[in-house]
Amino acid sequence: MNFLNFSAFDYFADPIIILNAGGRVEFFNKQAIRFSNMFHRAVETGTSFADLISIGRNETVHDILQQITFDRRSRVHELEHHDGKGKVYNLEITYNPIVGETGQLEHIYLTIRETSTERIFQKRATQLVQDLSTLIEKANAVIFGIDSREYITEWNAECSRITGLGKGDVLAKKTDVILEGLFLERFHSLLQDVLHQRPTGNIEFQLRTKTGSPVVVLLNATPRTNASGGLIGILFVGHDITELYQYRQSLEQMVRDKTTKLKMSLEKERELVDIKNRFVSLASHEFRIPLSNIISSVNFIKANSHLDEDALKKTTTIEHQVGHMRTLIEDLLTLGKADAHKLKASHQKIDLMLFLKGIITEVVVNAHHSHQVKVEAPDAGIEIESDEKLLRNIFINLLSNAIKFSPGKSAIFLRVNWTGPFVEITVTDEGIGISEPDLLKIFEPFNRGSNATAIKGTGLGLSIAKKAVDTLGGSLEIQSALQKGTTITVKLNSQILQAHE
Repeated sequence: MNFLNFSAFDYFADPIIILNAGGRVEFFNKQAIRFSNMFHRAVETGTSFADLISIGRNETVHDILQQITFDRRSRVHELEHHDGKGKVYNLEITYNPIVGETGQLEHIYLTIRETSTERIFQKRATQLVQDLSTLIEKANAVIFGIDSREYITEWNAECSRITGLGKGDVLAKKTDVILEGLFLERFHSLLQDVLHQRPTGNIEFQLRTKTGSPVVVLLNATPRTNASGGLIGILFVGHDITELYQYRQSLEQMVRDKTTKLKMSLEKERELVDIKNRFVSLASHEFRIPLSNIISSVNFIKANSHLDEDALKKTTTIEHQVGHMRTLIEDLLTLGKADAHKLKASHQKIDLMLFLKGIITEVVVNAHHSHQVKVEAPDAGIEIESDEKLLRNIFINLLSNAIKFSPGKSAIFLRVNWTGPFVEITVTDEGIGISEPDLLKIFEPFNRGSNATAIKGTGLGLSIAKKAVDTLGGSLEIQSALQKGTTITVKLNSQILQAHE
């Protein structure tokens, strides 16, 4: 075979050498000449190819040539070749036999490829894979992987530590070996999110363990793809949060227990309030009859008897005490309705100044004219829409308290002002005042100031006034200091119908 006509071989990127059946060079292309620095000696026609390879490796080449002579089969041989100058090359030699018409081996067609760079990258890649495997195995985190069929392919030491399941227990097995029930369903849902490239955050899973004790992990999922971008599996990375999970469960149980207790306490309190309200209502109604009888009897005695001065004083005292009892009963009924959320406003037209004058007269008479009520108000009268009964509860209590808690003084003050839809009424006294600690609980029923124990009262007045103001949708503010008096401002959002002279 005349190879001199095969100049096309010179355009091949790889060195090409054609040997005769005895293993000697008969033809080589230009790339083989450029490649000759990698051989043990120069490439020349008639040279034994085995002699081109460094000592120690040439025997292997010689053996391969003999095998091809015997079986006429192609071979690929990788070897590490030393060029005699201290440099090492990784070569991949492909041997292809050329058989004649008689079936005899005539030539061997060689292609040679230098793979040193590939080997370097391959070694680096192998080392990187080994380092990554070591990192996964030794990481202080839960790391396991699955393939596209949901078979477990990775299971690091931390997984084994927290579950007691070794690699032999889980590798090459389906995920139901580590997950069950609701968590297996959640796991499948997570896989769908990963497959469809939907965002996946931290998700809690409960892993099976060898002992049966639950282990809870917080996992993130990362898809694993091949060179063409196809999904080949998923890697899961997370942390053991069993203690945190149990602590949270404990807190949630405590909250549930507390909520149950609070509900029971609230229900019991409602029952007690209901019992109290029913008792107050019943007792108040029952008290009214004997009180009415007492007043009727007193009036009968006064009308049909000639009483001396001492007896008249006693009947007057009886009338005052009955009035006091009636006021107390009304206060209790109002308080009971407020606690039961049954206190409602019934609006009607009210001449505010005329109404307040009536209240002032009543309060002054009941106080035996011990104080004057000095009024400061606009010249024009004010007609509003509000609830007269609730207004009476408010100002009877505020004015009575102002007089009661300013002993030794001769006057209290009432100011009326209105702007737009708001009416502002202020009651001021120069009495004993209220301490800061007492102000904090001033609206609690039956609460009395620490400096007011010597003054008669029930401690209901301000509580009732506050509830009445709230029912009318207004506000009540108190400013006070010990021995400097008290100012109470009531602000009502009452519809002002008209102002008149």
